[in-house]
Order: sequence, then structure tokens, then C-alpha cells
Amino acid sequence: MVTQAQLAAVFAVSVRTIQRWHAEGLPRTNGATSYRLPDVVRWRLERERERCAAGEIDELDQARVRKETVRAELLEIEVAQKRGTLVEVVKVDRMLWPLMRTARDRMLLLPDRVTDTMPILADPHERHSYLRKEIGVALQDLADQLEKLDAAVCEGCGKPW
Repeated sequence: MVTQAQLAAVFAVSVRTIQRWHAEGLPRTNGATSYRLPDVVRWRLERERERCAAGEIDELDQARVRKETVRAELLEIEVAQKRGTLVEVVKVDRMLWPLMRTARDRMLLLPDRVTDTMPILADPHERHSYLRKEIGVALQDLADQLEKLDAAVCEGCGKPW
């Protein structure tokens, strides 16, 4: 959510222009002075498309609208990063790669771990149960590691990573 002043800064217009946009159908929430940036950007784009189709806008205005849209999108990304609701893919990869490699290795080692015990178990139900238990152990280990990673990442921030 952004205020009128913040919205004006994003679109490089005056607060008076934002108020004028109200009369033209600017979407808002929480009364008259709170806005969801994605909704406003969509509204502006649609409005400018209509103006282009009607021949009311020139190339310079089109470039200005594209610039405003990019500026608004960048601000939205910045706000999401500050709130902790957006993280870089590289950071996620760096955190999860060792975990996924360990899970993969455990699953690939499963046949080696069960090979000696499986022939001893004559009953197919026992073999099935034993194999299910071993897979469960590997998956529980993965879940435990994910929980530790989540706790380490969230330590002190109070937010999920």
C-alpha cells in the first residue's frame, strides 16, 4: 500500500494529479488515500491504451507512461524486498542447493542401505514396510534440515524466509 504522496512520487506527478485521477476512476483501498501499486499501474496502462487507441496520445506521452510504469514496478519490488516477501533466486539457490544435494544423495544410497536386509525379509509386505520406513527416514531427515534452515534464516526477523 502507498499513500497519495508516495504514488505521486512514483508517477512523477503532483498530489493534485492523483486527486484528479480519483475523478477518472483511480482504484484505491482503505478510503481515499491508500493505493495498491499493482492496481494503479494496471489502471494507468489500460487508460493509456485507451487514449492511444483513440489517437489522444503521442509517442512522447507513450514513452513517459512506459517510464512511469517501470518506476512503479521497481518501487513495488523494492517494497517487497524490504518487507521480506521477495528474495533473490540466487540466495534461495545458495541456501537450498546443499540441502537438495544431501536429499538426493540419501535417496541414491537407499538401495545400498536396504540391499542386505531385503533378501532376509521373505514376506512382500515386510519388504514393502521396510522400504517405506527407510524412505520415511530419508524424507524426515530432509524435513528436519528444512526446519533448521527455516529457523536459521528467520532467526530474529519473525518472518518466514
